[in-house]
Amino acid sequence: MIDQMNRWRDNKFAMASFLLVTIIVLFYSLSIKQNLLMKADSIYQLNFWDIALSLLSDPYLFIYLFLPIWLFLCVYYIEKSFEFSFIIRLGSFNGWIFQVAKSMKKYFFMYLLIFAGTLMLIFMTSTYTLDNEWSIYSYTSDINNIGILSSLIQTGLSPILSLIFQLFYITLFLCTIFLLLCALYIYTQKKIVLIIVSCLVFLYSAASFQFLPENFSFLSVANYAFLYHAYASFDSIILAPIIMLLSLVLILSLNTLIRMKTINKSNLFSLTPYLIYIALIFVGLFTNILEYDGIGKTMGDFMYLKFYGVDIEDFAVLQHVYYSIVFLGFCYLFQMHLDAILTDRLYYELIRYKSYYKWFKIFMKNVILSIILLLVFLLCLIIIIGYLKGYQFSFENLLIDVPSSYYVTLYHFFVNSLLQMLNYILIVFIVSWLFNESYYGLVALGLFMVLMLPFVNTAHLLPFGLNSFGLLANLNVFKITLYLFIGLLVEGIIIFTLFKKKLSI
Repeated sequence: MIDQMNRWRDNKFAMASFLLVTIIVLFYSLSIKQNLLMKADSIYQLNFWDIALSLLSDPYLFIYLFLPIWLFLCVYYIEKSFEFSFIIRLGSFNGWIFQVAKSMKKYFFMYLLIFAGTLMLIFMTSTYTLDNEWSIYSYTSDINNIGILSSLIQTGLSPILSLIFQLFYITLFLCTIFLLLCALYIYTQKKIVLIIVSCLVFLYSAASFQFLPENFSFLSVANYAFLYHAYASFDSIILAPIIMLLSLVLILSLNTLIRMKTINKSNLFSLTPYLIYIALIFVGLFTNILEYDGIGKTMGDFMYLKFYGVDIEDFAVLQHVYYSIVFLGFCYLFQMHLDAILTDRLYYELIRYKSYYKWFKIFMKNVILSIILLLVFLLCLIIIIGYLKGYQFSFENLLIDVPSSYYVTLYHFFVNSLLQMLNYILIVFIVSWLFNESYYGLVALGLFMVLMLPFVNTAHLLPFGLNSFGLLANLNVFKITLYLFIGLLVEGIIIFTLFKKKLSI
């Protein structure tokens, strides 16, 4: 009975809050409409998209009204739902985050509903058109135009696409804030910390929007919440989303490394190899050693130089070492994880999944997901660091004799790198399964570095180093895929044979 009363009270409060916010947004939208009418010579110079985009992209309304509400809801639901018994049942901290996100999504839909209802009311009570074209007023450079519409025109997007992109920006921004607060609570488990950080986020958002000097405008929160602001600062519509996506991937990846207990020194120490690995990736991408005095022009060239690896006839030591750090370093971290499973948890995993085959299937799904997250992480870093270094936003590779198009570059990076890393991981799995000693896994990783060398793997049939960008000048990208598939097939047969022998014992 008490629970029902509490739910009724909460629902009543939520409905009252919803109506109050709707009224505020409605009056604010009417003021925007009136303001635009005063600035335009006539109503015929405006259209519906002027009102819609000005309202949805208004930084004052978002930062001073919706952001505090979102922060309050995040603190409330994160603290309310954090129970270790619940998290253990879900299986991971990320599972808990997604469950909290499900509880939060209704408020995001309310946010969209408020805007949709307000805009529909304005449209029904006015004579604005819905043509997917910019209005005459949008093209004016009048100083009274706060820059939203004129900046959006410069993006080259139509009004509808601008609206979609703006919604995408806001969604990513709110998700990033939510995930940051979730991660913070996982590490501290203190409500007061959440409250203090939420207040700091709000204060910084307000201050960075208005008071940051132009040289530090990239630190402004408005660049990550509003399309027009991001384009004005970065001259790009995708850099800000990439930074936010990279943040989301990093947070989710770090959460998978945290065990289901209070954070302590031993937990933090266990993260050291992962932090070193990430630091080495950053150092390799930021350093200019592998860029040969800036011979690259595009981000495809930047990717080519950093992940050159080996070529058909020769190799450079530094390029080979960095390739090994990125791709074999991940395999080393995988081997650490695999050793923990084989020595401590395999028995309980088999009880849970009932067979080796079912366990291996689930295990490999997580491995594939981890590799995809790594590749997305690397691509985001390439774009961000390449942008900071002045590379053109194009994945066309101009450094080889026959320049490769962007889809060949991205195909080789994603598909062939995924297949190559699966080859490495399956071979490490076979070695660890046979010898049950981590030492042999390290020996296998050392052999990989040797076997990928061009004077060893002369025909490039062995599944080692085939995702090196140095091979693109001489090998067809789809032929590389075929070689890697054959390697996976052979390794899969060996693994299932090992399982069969294990069951027959």
